[in-house]
Order: sequence, then structure tokens, then C-alpha cells
Amino acid sequence: MSTPLVLGTRGSDLALAQSRSIAERLRREAGIATRLEIIKTTGDREQALPADAPAWSMGAFVKELETALLEERIDLAVHSYKDMATAPTPGLAVAAVPERADPHDVLVCSSSATQNAIERVVHGDEDADSLFVVGTSSPRRAAQLRSSLGCSVATLRGNVPTRLNKLESAAATGQMHAICIAAAGLERLKITPEHAISLPIDRFPTAAAQGALAVQTRRDEPRVSELAALEHEPTRRATDAERSFLRAIEAGCHTPAAAYATCDGNEVTLRAEMFDAALNRSSAECTGRDPVAVGQQAAARVLACR
Repeated sequence: MSTPLVLGTRGSDLALAQSRSIAERLRREAGIATRLEIIKTTGDREQALPADAPAWSMGAFVKELETALLEERIDLAVHSYKDMATAPTPGLAVAAVPERADPHDVLVCSSSATQNAIERVVHGDEDADSLFVVGTSSPRRAAQLRSSLGCSVATLRGNVPTRLNKLESAAATGQMHAICIAAAGLERLKITPEHAISLPIDRFPTAAAQGALAVQTRRDEPRVSELAALEHEPTRRATDAERSFLRAIEAGCHTPAAAYATCDGNEVTLRAEMFDAALNRSSAECTGRDPVAVGQQAAARVLACR
């Protein structure tokens, strides 16, 4: 049996669940043994800092894992693809993009009464002038929620269980009524909230590559071809378009921008949008065969509207 590959991962519940799922697939589908190595990233260490602190740059949850790859302390790393910078890191490559999990955002509500009231706003049965407070640390989610639902937004950080616990304690004092979170994270942690609303993706397009994982290696890794069993081409093409859009608008981690693409055969359709400080929304929908070109075209249209 070949030497196990060392798989680098963050230590959060979600990161471990994602990495263990990849390790199991490699064992089952490619006969590759792995050993997990937990690495703490800047994003893990700096949870108490304000959301606009310099430490919260693109790649805050990735850089230390990439350093470990370049220093050959690990052989591969599993990332939430949306956490990765759009510019490739010299010497490294995304060797595989597995099939994406549910890409939607979900509002986890504090009670059935809150869920029912917010659903009426989501479905247009009531005006978007709610008094609800929704927790999130995402500028994109904050802009969408304020623009489409008229709710207030409270800064909320931490891993998935921490956010759910904060909702429970804040709801008791009326400080927060719901949190906005990725459905994929709940799914991978096998958490089914009692009161949840799946936000329609046509009105609430998500972060680029949300729900997708990236398996990263060194470009010269001799066993990189063995990771091909993990690859899902439609997800790769969709996320290529989404990340191309972000790269073209020069987005950072504080840019309120969304990009979601789907594939139909060789055709990629991308819906993208960006907000300004006054919550004015610029959006575009583009279709084509070249994912990178589709992302660039959407970016040009969005920027032209600003």
C-alpha cells in the first residue's frame, strides 16, 4: 500500500466534516489512504476582530494551509472554495472540484412565528419594511437582506454551531430574530433547524463557489492524477465562471457581490450582481460556452451599470 497522503484541514466542525468526506471518497473510489493534519488559520485565530479588520482579507481561512502545502508539510488541502482568493497561488493548483452541495442561503429563524412572518415578506405577501434583525458577517448577504427584505442586520461571526447558539441567546432578549447561513454547511454537519427558510436563488444569488469544495495540491505533486476521481466537471465550469466574475470586478472579501452559475451541457449561465453603498443593485445574466469569458462578460455589464 502506498504512503498515506497528508490532508490539511482547519479544525472547525464544518472543515473537519468536509475533509473527512473527501478522505472517505479517496479511500473508497481511488484506494488512497489519508491522514488529517489540523492547521489553524488567521480566520480561526482572529474571530474577535471587527469584520473590516485588515486580517480579514481574502484567503484568511486559506493562507496557512497553502503555506503548509508549499513547505511540503501536507500533500493536499480541502477548502470551502468560496474562501479562496481568485488569483492562483504560484506553485499550487486546484486538483479537483467535487460536486457542489446545496448552494442556497437559508434563514434560520428563532421561532415559528418569526419564520411565518419573514416568509410572508420573502414571498411578497407583505411589504419589505420588516423590523426583524438578521445576523450575518457577509457584506453580500447584508446588502441582499436589507435591500429585498428591509430587515436590519447584526454582525455575527463564528462557526455554524456558534452562530446557532448565538441566535438562541440573542432571540431571548429580542436582539436577533434569524441568522443567514449557507445550506451546504447545515447539510454537511447534518443539522436540520426547526425553523428555516430557503432563500430563492433567483432573488438571492449566492457567493461565488458557495457550496463547493476545492482540493488543492502542489503543481508538482506526483500523485495529483489520483485525485481525478473527485472531479465534477459541471461544478468546475460553474465555479470557474463565478470566480472569473469576482476576479474581473476586483472583488475583495468586503465586496457585496454575488455570482451563481449553472451548466446545461456545454452552456454555462451566470447570474451576477453587486451593490453600492446606497444598496443600488447592478446585475447581469450571461450565457456561453467559455466559463471564464462568461464571468468577464457579466462583470463588464455589471460595472457598466454603476
